[in-house]
Amino acid sequence: MVDPPVTTASVNDIKIMLHNLGILHGIAADDQIASFLTGEKGDVKDWTIASGNKPIPDAPPEIEYFFNTDPLKIGTLTEDGLMDWKNRGQLPQVKEGALLAKKTPGPKGKEGMDIFGKKIPIPKASEYRFKCGKGARRSEDGMMVHASLSGMPKLSPAGELAVLPTLHIQGDIGLETGHVEFDGHVEVDGTINKDYRVKAGSLRAAEIQEASIDVDGDVSAANGIFGATIRCNAT
Repeated sequence: MVDPPVTTASVNDIKIMLHNLGILHGIAADDQIASFLTGEKGDVKDWTIASGNKPIPDAPPEIEYFFNTDPLKIGTLTEDGLMDWKNRGQLPQVKEGALLAKKTPGPKGKEGMDIFGKKIPIPKASEYRFKCGKGARRSEDGMMVHASLSGMPKLSPAGELAVLPTLHIQGDIGLETGHVEFDGHVEVDGTINKDYRVKAGSLRAAEIQEASIDVDGDVSAANGIFGATIRCNAT
């Protein structure tokens, strides 16, 4: 019996075969195909003769906030280098119409392509939409948020923007809050403790101990005022 002749495929033969199969994109380079044919790629079972390109999704937008979203610090250093635990920093305040946040679109993605030359569309990304609570207004194009009233801007853990015309403290003014300075009305459910300062438009608290109070409007304390220094411009 005569053995059949051995036929050796060439690089061109492989490329013609791929073309006949409709494989048009991402074909390996000629020298790589030649190395496949001579077995130079070692003992691997599979050789990649053609590969597609995955689509690149749009980059997420950049979100910029125009106020300090985490204003309270542990304390502040004095000029002597000592830590003042009662001064935890300034609360942010804005006027009506102030810009609170801005969204800038990220770079556009890129279409992919499979080995048959068919385009793979860019995956549709979920759109980031500002959440607005009381005192915050989204622009018509949804790219910015402005304050619709004056007060303290706030970003909630859930990502909602709001502006609070009243600063409501659900507890005492003490180490947890530090000194308080706010242009509007301050409502304190608990006590303003000794040696703390409050500067506000108006103030109502359950009790005021030996604190320093400076307000433009009314001051009231349901359970009494004890040894406090109070400056009030109310008429």
